[in-house]
Amino acid sequence: MFSIGLEFSVKDLLQAKWVALIGGPTGILLSVALGLGIAPFHSEAAILARAHRPLEAESLVQAGATEVIQPEVEARTALIRRAFSHLRLPEDHASTYLEAFR
Repeated sequence: MFSIGLEFSVKDLLQAKWVALIGGPTGILLSVALGLGIAPFHSEAAILARAHRPLEAESLVQAGATEVIQPEVEARTALIRRAFSHLRLPEDHASTYLEAFR
């Protein structure tokens, strides 16, 4: 809800708590409903989603998501690829390892 560098006080946060408590989940539900509502009419429309855990990702795919991005998995993949690069290991070794990893 707050980005790095944005200053706020606890008092400000408490004043906005109802917006966060009601607005956050409402926005998520509307986004999901809109995505699922559009999908049957536009078969070529891609529904991209983000999940933090594998179970969440699986649920999103079952609900109709075309692709689910998992930030932690993507970060680990980048670190592994860079480690292989710094060790001067062949790119195909990194790709093979990452395919098994995912």
